[in-house]
Amino acid sequence: MLSTLSGLPSVDRLLAEGAIACRFRIMSLPCYRRPMRNLQVRNVPDSLHEWLRRCANEHRRTISDVVLAALKREVARQEWNARLAMRPRTDPGVSAASLLEEERRLRDAEPE
Repeated sequence: MLSTLSGLPSVDRLLAEGAIACRFRIMSLPCYRRPMRNLQVRNVPDSLHEWLRRCANEHRRTISDVVLAALKREVARQEWNARLAMRPRTDPGVSAASLLEEERRLRDAEPE
């Protein structure tokens, strides 16, 4: 018979079944295969926190999900800007406004 402590299954049994006993909670092993880092943000203005909370509620997500998505977008934007800054500048020799003006002129000149 397996030993129990306060009615809970033994740690040996839980490990054999692919779970870890974690102080009155049972968590599956996949939770521990890739540890996640935590980030704490201090001094968040009340108005920003309220906006994040409303946004999370509207999209049925947690505030953490909303903040994580915003951080990912910002990092991707910064990386894109850095790649764009490394590209050589191109000079078509003609301004975009004049090209657009020419196209509009040609379009208006066409018979319908």
